[in-house]
Amino acid sequence: MRVETMLKEYHKMKKELSLLTFQIERFEGLTEDDVIEMMYFQNHNDCERVQTSNISEKTATIAMKYKEVMDRENSEWLHYLIDRYWELKDEIDFFEAIVEMLPDKLSALMKGFLYEEKTWDQMEGELHYSRRTIGNFRREAIRILNESYRIRDNAECEYMCT
Repeated sequence: MRVETMLKEYHKMKKELSLLTFQIERFEGLTEDDVIEMMYFQNHNDCERVQTSNISEKTATIAMKYKEVMDRENSEWLHYLIDRYWELKDEIDFFEAIVEMLPDKLSALMKGFLYEEKTWDQMEGELHYSRRTIGNFRREAIRILNESYRIRDNAECEYMCT
């Protein structure tokens, strides 16, 4: 992920991370009724001529398999939530860490834009720089942040290629 994307998506990603945390903490999974309904209709085919098995066979099959299916579906869903959580968390943590590593003026500027959601005018008044200077600082910060991403990408590539 590149800096420009992170700048645009940062708040959305933080919100998604909070929602994932909420979902994982309160995970209940599918109910028995959800699984039975899913299993009952999974082989439903509009082209079937006539029902080939009687209801009691289908019901018995569902009753025997529903627990296995429910556990598998819940496990897969929980693993997806956890994997997505860690993917987002790692990306956000890396981005926040490299913003912290910026030189003081640039770090203050980027923190103001990101964490405090300040406007250009607010940053101009707070930092006592012209809009042009703030724009130059922002471009310089993005250049440095992109360099940090390049270093990370190169390290990952080196590891994968060895």
